[in-house]
Amino acid sequence: MTVPLANLGPAQQTSSNQGIVFFNLKINDEKGKAQNFNFVDPNTQVKPNPDGLPILISPPRAPQLLRAMAEIFNQARQP
Repeated sequence: MTVPLANLGPAQQTSSNQGIVFFNLKINDEKGKAQNFNFVDPNTQVKPNPDGLPILISPPRAPQLLRAMAEIFNQARQP
């Protein structure tokens, strides 16, 4: 995915109610509408769930890694 730097919105490390750790990034599309993207650590485990959607289990290092990524993206947005 390639977008102009000016289209990047705020980035942050966040967690869901289930404890899944995400790198959250907002990107403004060509119409100026904010699109929300959530990424997980590449080592996140996917476990089957007989009751519905699979369960994601974040590795212990995920919060630190994804927070660092958010800082890099936010610094890139600075003039």
